[in-house]
Amino acid sequence: MQAVFLSFVLFMCLCSLGKCQKRNCEKISIEEKRPANLDLSSLEPSYEHGQSVRLRCEPGYTGLQRANCNDGHWTVTGRKCQKKPCGHPGDTPNGDFELASGDDFVFGAVVQYMCKTGYRMMSRNSQRSCVASGWDNDVPVCEEVKCPIIQVADNVQASGNVEEGGYGDVIHFECQSPYLQLNGPGEIHCTDEGKWSGDIPTCKEIQCEKPDILHGSVIGTQPVFRKDDILRYTCDKRYKASVGPNPKCTKTGWTSTPECKEIRCRLDKASTGTTRIPDQSFYLPGQEVEIVCLDRYRTPTFKQKDSFLCGEDGNWLSGKTPDCEEIFCSRPQEWQVVFPWHYSYRYKQTVSYRCAGKYKKVAEFATCGLEGWIPRTLCVNQYTCIPPTIENGFIVQHKLDKEVIVMFACTDGFKLNTGGWWKASQCYSGTWSLIPKCIDQNMCTARPEAEYVKYTEPAMEVYTNGKSQQFQCEPGYTSEIQSIHCVDGEWEKPVCSRDGNWCEAPPDEINAIIVQSHNKLYRDGVTVSYTCRGSYKIEGEKNTITCNAGHWTNPPTCIPVCAAPANADDVTYMFVSKKEFYWPGEVLKIECKPGYRSELQQVQCRNKTWEDPNCTRDNTFCTTPPKIENGTIVSQEQEYPNGSEVKYRCDRFHKIVGKDTITCRLGNWNKPPSCIKQSCGKPNGKHMELNPDVVEYQDGATVRYTCKSPYTATPGGVLNCAKGQWNGIVECKVPEYSCVPPSNESFIQVIGNTDELFHHGTSVKFQCPLYYTFLEDQIVEDQIVNTFENTCHYGEWTHQMTCWKPCTVTQKDMDDRNIVFKYLREGLKYIIHNDHFTFECKQSTTKKPGSVGMKRQCINGKMELPECH
Repeated sequence: MQAVFLSFVLFMCLCSLGKCQKRNCEKISIEEKRPANLDLSSLEPSYEHGQSVRLRCEPGYTGLQRANCNDGHWTVTGRKCQKKPCGHPGDTPNGDFELASGDDFVFGAVVQYMCKTGYRMMSRNSQRSCVASGWDNDVPVCEEVKCPIIQVADNVQASGNVEEGGYGDVIHFECQSPYLQLNGPGEIHCTDEGKWSGDIPTCKEIQCEKPDILHGSVIGTQPVFRKDDILRYTCDKRYKASVGPNPKCTKTGWTSTPECKEIRCRLDKASTGTTRIPDQSFYLPGQEVEIVCLDRYRTPTFKQKDSFLCGEDGNWLSGKTPDCEEIFCSRPQEWQVVFPWHYSYRYKQTVSYRCAGKYKKVAEFATCGLEGWIPRTLCVNQYTCIPPTIENGFIVQHKLDKEVIVMFACTDGFKLNTGGWWKASQCYSGTWSLIPKCIDQNMCTARPEAEYVKYTEPAMEVYTNGKSQQFQCEPGYTSEIQSIHCVDGEWEKPVCSRDGNWCEAPPDEINAIIVQSHNKLYRDGVTVSYTCRGSYKIEGEKNTITCNAGHWTNPPTCIPVCAAPANADDVTYMFVSKKEFYWPGEVLKIECKPGYRSELQQVQCRNKTWEDPNCTRDNTFCTTPPKIENGTIVSQEQEYPNGSEVKYRCDRFHKIVGKDTITCRLGNWNKPPSCIKQSCGKPNGKHMELNPDVVEYQDGATVRYTCKSPYTATPGGVLNCAKGQWNGIVECKVPEYSCVPPSNESFIQVIGNTDELFHHGTSVKFQCPLYYTFLEDQIVEDQIVNTFENTCHYGEWTHQMTCWKPCTVTQKDMDDRNIVFKYLREGLKYIIHNDHFTFECKQSTTKKPGSVGMKRQCINGKMELPECH
């Protein structure tokens, strides 16, 4: 106990003498910790207890750290040093870039630029590196690859950008004469290496070589053929030329390949039941094939087997195809054979039948055989004809070609009811073709037929002497009597004469028809109308004729007319007043379109057609030069003879692409140039004012920019637009180690201070708007935290500043979705960020399928509401 007391007394004495002191902190102790990216070169070797020192970041890094000495030990606080960002390195037209080193546009990153296909790198350095001061070097430039000027021979015509071809441009070649052909490619293109893809072709005379024809030969000794020559050739024996017109020499060669094909008889695949000997697809002339058919099949010659010979022309001599077909028998067509009603019957099918009339069956059944029905004759005549009798007459029998014929005649005082004094009748299948009667010679037979006469009484076989028959005439005809009588065996003659006031059918007019239906006669006073066909019109205004006392008035005449002609590519018709049609002999003035000419000044309507204006192409002149967009022709002429040149110029702020002149060659202009726009968009950069401030700046324009306060480290400057690019980069910055207040878009407000710039060490109070919150956990004792203090440390605020937005839920929002708050909140208008709310469906409604849940959370002003229905 005494020892402890003595130790305490000794300690108190030492402290009172100043010996109880805190330890210093050494620089080497910080270096041993190896802090990342810090520059410790400016530190003192030693610091006393309680001292604080700011630690600077190495060049290219940004951050804010402070070291505090506490009894010989360092404590480091603040933001660590991180790589300084350089921002976007800048795009180059017609090129791309990629990160060659690093993962972001920060200190140490390297960007490699590449030109697109068809463009080449013009800058010496194709890389940009992010250094402490920003991106080094300028943005590399890519220039379009160009190919050499195309120069062709006089007889070769080239179309395309021949003067200044760029990558991908295509040049087409063709010979100016139709009797020449290209010797080389028809088109070439400019490659990405600045070279044309092929050699420039020349033109040579169109020639076709004499072909070698297998199994044939060319007629004549001509070794070479020229354009439009026809190749005539012959084939060897048993060979024939291919079907089609003879080959013709063109710039692409012969229109077809001359070919001699072997003459052969072709057979397709054998049908069912067929055996071929020999079995081949083709047979040579003179070669024979044997066809053997299975049971139920037969050859086209109705045999079980047969031989067929191939002819010299490649066709079978029999005219029938060697093959087998299934045996069918069709229904017999003889009227006396009565068969069941089927169209056909199979081989060996047996059918019961009967014979009609006076015919009898030859067999009990008919069988379908190889060559048809067995037996061939199914029904024969059952009876012969019975000799006829005739009262008051006589019969004479006669045989003619095994057929029996009888002659009928009457005795004195009688006559045949069929007319004539004798009649013949023949026996057909047991029946006479005719059995006449002999009647009294004073009786009459059939009534006489007369034109326009209609009998009103039924006809009889014979009529007694004195019998009468009533009749009437057809419309338009009259008769002096209304009946005729049988007088001594002869009928009186009925006569109907045409009424003199009626007219026959209207006259036939060439190229015209009558609108009404056709009649034999037309009543007096009737009018009919004519209409002309096709391209004919009625001459005059009257198109009708009238029946007048048995004669028609003069009919109209249809004459050919011409339709109004349509303008064509080569001619314009000068109408005084355009009509639907024109009469023969009428004329129209014509005017040939530019580039055409004619010896005629007008054309005439002749026989439905107009004379040919005969406007032909004037190959020594060209039409009006083609117009180009955003450009004009420097001077225009009335005519452009062969060899004329026209010059183009582009509108302001546009540049010409291609040769600025075109030439008239044989009536055609070569391809005109084009004008493309040159302008610059707004300069990239923030915190600046532009004068003038427009959306687009034309080539050559100058814009003056001024940096807004407090970004006045660089006051401003001037930029020039040249060929679509600005000549510099706008960069407005605040003075070093200064902080700027947050932008209006962040909703953060400064309390009690209107400065535009805050210097190092300045502390400032900020606040968020009402219902906006600063902290994630913003409710402290039921109060919303929306104010906070921040300090500027060497150009940066010590804390991140964010105002979190509230969510709004209106009564309309809830009514539209049929929802209410589950827990009543009087006067609620806003829901604070991160707060949870629970809704429920209105009475008599349920949650809509697919809707979100009823408990929702507000996240920075956004909250999806549930729906009920």
